Amino acid sequence: MLTLAGAVAVVLMLLPVLLAAALSLDGLRHTAARLRAAVADRPLALVVSRRRIVGADAVQLSLVSEWRPLPAARAGQHLVFDLPVEGRVVRRAYSLSRHDRLALSWEVTVKRETGGAGSGFLIDRAVEGCRLTVSRPRGSFLDTDPDRPVVLVAAGVGITPFRAMLMARRRRPRAGRTVLWFTARTRTSLYFHDEFAALEQATGWFRYRPVLTGDAPADWAGGRERLTAAAILRDLPAGADVLLCTGKAMETALVEGLVAAGFPRARIRHEQFAAASEEAEVAGELTVVTASGSRRLAPGRATSLLDVLDRAGCAPPYECRVGDCGHCRVEITAGTVHDLDGAGPVCGRVLACRVRPDGDATVAL
Repeated sequence: MLTLAGAVAVVLMLLPVLLAAALSLDGLRHTAARLRAAVADRPLALVVSRRRIVGADAVQLSLVSEWRPLPAARAGQHLVFDLPVEGRVVRRAYSLSRHDRLALSWEVTVKRETGGAGSGFLIDRAVEGCRLTVSRPRGSFLDTDPDRPVVLVAAGVGITPFRAMLMARRRRPRAGRTVLWFTARTRTSLYFHDEFAALEQATGWFRYRPVLTGDAPADWAGGRERLTAAAILRDLPAGADVLLCTGKAMETALVEGLVAAGFPRARIRHEQFAAASEEAEVAGELTVVTASGSRRLAPGRATSLLDVLDRAGCAPPYECRVGDCGHCRVEITAGTVHDLDGAGPVCGRVLACRVRPDGDATVAL
């Protein structure tokens, strides 16, 4: 019979073996987690299977994989493209503009941006059969509960994630009440307008509120004035969240108006990828310092420091142009730049997309 002393001896003898097994199992789990993370970050080689012109200045691209099924995507997520432009790789993010329960292809809708290297490449050169390097779906700008009411506010090509969300909502047996405010300068920039109008006619849960701020057709029956927080609040379903995909100036005005009227800030969410400010004349000279030397630039007209660097072919990597991704950080080592968020002249470490040169300055990349 095993004595107490013998039992203790057996436990002490087996303890190193059990500890080694536990550490080995933990190591295997850690390795598996790292492998899953590496696979999740690995870009995909996709092919443009279909290309369609949308409006006057945008293109709709369908992307397929030749070798494997596409990973699952959620409505509201985006893809990051690594695009070969003039001997360098530029990284741009575009929202998925379609959502299918089982996706055999992904779809993005890209508008040509003034001076935009990424949008210019996709519109001019991404023909059917073109191969592109694309990330797996990313982002947390999601319709978290399609059964709850929601107000969607889009400007121009900012409509793309909302189109995907509406497709997902339409498959729900009881989608929550949904109001879509869609504002653009011209009728041709109201992408998918006929599709949304038909959806309103076919369902009882969806209301479509298009707004034109520029020239409108003679038979235009939609809104004609700039969208305000007051207009949104007048047509707000009870308990609805508000999701925004607009330019920075419009987003700021709407958020401030909603919050001032008592709407909870926690129930407002936003997504942006486009340039965050209007183009303006930039005085002075910009000296750009890199590891290989320095060069001088005359900025001319620009929306931001990132815009100046992008046009000169020396921009840091970035995914958005509004300060969300945080990748375009540079250092102002001499002079100052103007903070687009209203903080005045700034220097030191800054996000290139959130400042604009204002006189002579030196930037280190």
